[in-house]
Amino acid sequence: TVIRNYHELMGKLFDKSKKNTRVSKKYQQYMEVIGDNIEKEVSLINVLLSATKLDDGHLELNKEPVDIINSIEDGIMGHEKEANEKGLYLKFNKPKDLLTFPKVFGDKIRIHEIIDNLISNAVKYTNTGGLEIRVENNKEFVRIMFIDTGAGIAEKELKNLGKKFYRSNQYLTNREERVHLVRPGGTG
Repeated sequence: TVIRNYHELMGKLFDKSKKNTRVSKKYQQYMEVIGDNIEKEVSLINVLLSATKLDDGHLELNKEPVDIINSIEDGIMGHEKEANEKGLYLKFNKPKDLLTFPKVFGDKIRIHEIIDNLISNAVKYTNTGGLEIRVENNKEFVRIMFIDTGAGIAEKELKNLGKKFYRSNQYLTNREERVHLVRPGGTG
């Protein structure tokens, strides 16, 4: 609905944009909203398709060497705008041996998906401060650490991480009225 409404408004502004620079700016803003929402929808569809394949035992992993440094940088770039809007920092402590840092062996798409999800959650659930990412190579494995200043997850909730559509702190509470509202979103 959001995409359709903005698309309709863009059509009306398009003819006017040649005459008025203020309208051209609006046109550009609408295009950004459409682009952002298209990306969100495609991402959600891909997550749901992957979850269905996983449930059916048909998720294929294409293992190949993956540049984890590049994957992290791409993930950060994808969330910079949102972090900046919230006044959060995104810091990546790159390893000193950057030129010789090993590639990891795994499914490139799934690795990107995991990194993106972790960065997205850190930005989404952090109100002040930000996220710092570190990598270590112990010659056998590469370890990635995500350290954020967000609210965190209660210890009793940790056992449920990764469950399909599970969300920690599922309800929002209106303190004045003591009403519990289900929080939207979340794919687990």
